[in-house]
Amino acid sequence: MTTSMTDEQFYADLRQLPKPSYPFADYIHPDFKQLRQKYYDWIDTEYIIHSKDAREKHKKHHLSDIAARGCPF
Repeated sequence: MTTSMTDEQFYADLRQLPKPSYPFADYIHPDFKQLRQKYYDWIDTEYIIHSKDAREKHKKHHLSDIAARGCPF
């Protein structure tokens, strides 16, 4: 017999887990905001076939931050 837990119980258990820590410094390129704006502009021009809501959802992914953190210098 399986018992189910509520979403609140599930997320309460997750909050008890230790937070990950990384052994390396967390650097980000100083111009990451400009790169993020270029990313937004790219979505607005190249993804024009998508709805405005879909484009806004794409922007929330902040994929340009990967490059800004991967090449911080």
